Amino acid sequence: PAIPLDLFFPQHALHEAIRGEMSGENWSDATARRWVSAIGRTRVDAFFTVLSARFVAETEGELQTSMLRAVQALWDRAAEIALRDPIETGDLALDGGDLMKAGIKAGPQLGAALRTLLEWVLDDPARNTYEQLLARARAIAGEQSHA
Repeated sequence: PAIPLDLFFPQHALHEAIRGEMSGENWSDATARRWVSAIGRTRVDAFFTVLSARFVAETEGELQTSMLRAVQALWDRAAEIALRDPIETGDLALDGGDLMKAGIKAGPQLGAALRTLLEWVLDDPARNTYEQLLARARAIAGEQSHA
């Protein structure tokens, strides 16, 4: 089977971010969660395998060693996030049915609301409770009714 092309879309941006900063240890947890969300929980290992190979091909000596160390640190952090944190809409403490009960119409608005809630949870996973998400969903429904 072919490797999904979407596996490589965030690669260049992450590659450049790592090269520019030499490590992601100064990245906020929310930034790291967004990268893992973009990569996908099940593709973290494949992504970082390709990223490591890219650094091996493009660098040498001490730079290569330091870059690979930075990639490994990010890989470890990404793997932990992928296992621990809500990073997909399916990880949210509520679903589309709950959103429709809160007043969000089925269709594109529902998907947009789920993505908005996920973005909110990526900032702070402690927000991933039914009550907090429902309150936020009601606010989103109110914004939609005024649009």
